[in-house]
Amino acid sequence: MSQLDRYRPLVDDFPAFAEASRAPLPRVVWAHLERIRPDALRARLEERGLVATPLAFEGAFRIDGTTRPGHLLEYRLGLCHVQEEVSLVPPELLQPRPGERILDACAAPGGKTARIAIAMRGRGTVVANDRSPGRLRALSNLVERLGLVNVVATRADAAKLPRPFGRFDRILCDVPCSGEGTSRKNPRVLTEPVADRPALARLQREIVIRSSRLLRPGGRLVYSTCTYAPEENEAVVDAALRDARGALRVVPAAVAGIPTTPGVTAWNGDRFDASLVGALRFWPHLGDGGGFFAAVLEKAEDAPPPREEEAPPPFPDAPTDADGLVRRFATRFGLPERALDGLAFRAGSKKRLTMESADLRPPPEAYVVHRGVPFAHRGAAQVLPTTCAARRFGSLATENVVALDVDDLDLYVARRPVPLAGRATDGPARGFVLVVHDGVAVGNGVVRDGPDGPWLESSFPKPSTEPGA
Repeated sequence: MSQLDRYRPLVDDFPAFAEASRAPLPRVVWAHLERIRPDALRARLEERGLVATPLAFEGAFRIDGTTRPGHLLEYRLGLCHVQEEVSLVPPELLQPRPGERILDACAAPGGKTARIAIAMRGRGTVVANDRSPGRLRALSNLVERLGLVNVVATRADAAKLPRPFGRFDRILCDVPCSGEGTSRKNPRVLTEPVADRPALARLQREIVIRSSRLLRPGGRLVYSTCTYAPEENEAVVDAALRDARGALRVVPAAVAGIPTTPGVTAWNGDRFDASLVGALRFWPHLGDGGGFFAAVLEKAEDAPPPREEEAPPPFPDAPTDADGLVRRFATRFGLPERALDGLAFRAGSKKRLTMESADLRPPPEAYVVHRGVPFAHRGAAQVLPTTCAARRFGSLATENVVALDVDDLDLYVARRPVPLAGRATDGPARGFVLVVHDGVAVGNGVVRDGPDGPWLESSFPKPSTEPGA
């Protein structure tokens, strides 16, 4: 008997559902809208022989072809990210806005965090929390590749988030679950022993109830899973509604472009709040994607404010010559004044300066794994920019920039020397430079003298270890 048989009462066409649950999952990428226009990304993908079909989500494409998306140069340059279509639903329902303070309670490996941070245009704060050090490392890799200056990574148990985390305008609870909806990319979930649903449901209830208590009055919470189980979906939301005693309500949800069915209000003799018909169920045979569940909750404007602080106090920075180094950076690369607007620079360590949103409001230092992205190394006569800095400012720089043609780019990406003698690019002063190709900032490097003239030493990052890469 298939593990999916228990869902026959919920599915209109069970044979189609069972067949679709075993079919390969379509591949989807989305454009980093702060770095590249969707039409420009689509053109680049099609130049590589891929068919890119626009989806209802801004900047997202379903792609067909033999190349794995995580192997694309555009992926390594941080121009796009790989993520299945239904995983774009929670950020869409959350409706993030620039300047807000948002919690992603179970964030790693970070695709939804990234989508939220970019929708906020690099402003405000996204607290990306997870309790697994290994998963947080993957999240940190993604944050640096995409240059997300408004993300703070924290390590804490989402079911017991401490008060000093402060309150949030919006919260995403994409919780650990039995994962049956991932069968198209992980077929083993249909053959391995069934997860301990009661234990998962308890954990899920603890996460969403604790998170809801950190939500400001009038705030929005999105609860989502990649399972079909009502015990982990509607039953969990129903428990949160009962715990809130009227302070939370289900907001009817809709996502354009993907067929869904309503949430259920009864399962195996249990009845749930009638408002749960406003939740969304995603089925692989209806939308040709993964299985998913999502519900939108809002806290009443007149709900008592949480006992947590409005925002935690900032923790002190280590002594640094940040202002001087930033001025030297801007001067060396001829940046316009507006290039630094909305950013703050602080000591990430004794040897490195970090770059973050100027209105970042992180939780207390004890929980923070990292904040912002690396900007520059300190302690040298010249400014040593990081890849994050190079990709943020390279297209704005007017001095000490090396523009590469296609052949040069192949050498640079392979981390091989790029000869510059006799080219228009041998004008930069020796030392650290920013590197661009076809108007896109690709990284940094060092111009050195050689027996045959100047050459560029590549600092292109090694391939990412992010999931999907």
